Amino acid sequence: MRTTLTTRRRGVVAALTALTLAGTIASAGTAHAESHRLDCLVDTLAYKVCSGKLTLQVGQRLEVDLVSSGGHQLQFCAEPHGGGIDLDCTGWVNPGASTQLVWHNGTAGPKDVQLIVGRKYPTTVLARGSYHVR
Repeated sequence: MRTTLTTRRRGVVAALTALTLAGTIASAGTAHAESHRLDCLVDTLAYKVCSGKLTLQVGQRLEVDLVSSGGHQLQFCAEPHGGGIDLDCTGWVNPGASTQLVWHNGTAGPKDVQLIVGRKYPTTVLARGSYHVR
């Protein structure tokens, strides 16, 4: 009798371990990291859309690395894809600064967003660097 219970427990533990591992692999496959080149001419008074649609899964972050912008400070925001109220923004970012968090998806589901960029002074600015979904 003891051997049968021990065997059953091992079987249950093995089955639960397999299910947990399968769930971990499946969820890791849906939330992958991506990096994109930032090469955006900011020449309008309003914020300029500088990305296509970016899908952020729950827990993912949109980050930006500004390498150059002619010495000008820029602000990066995440807004719903197609427009709407900004989800969050960076402060004013200097070129060459370290990676800046734009928005972290802490909602209950995936969100389609776009990266928009604004300038501090009314001059045309070429923003170069990269942005990441992690």
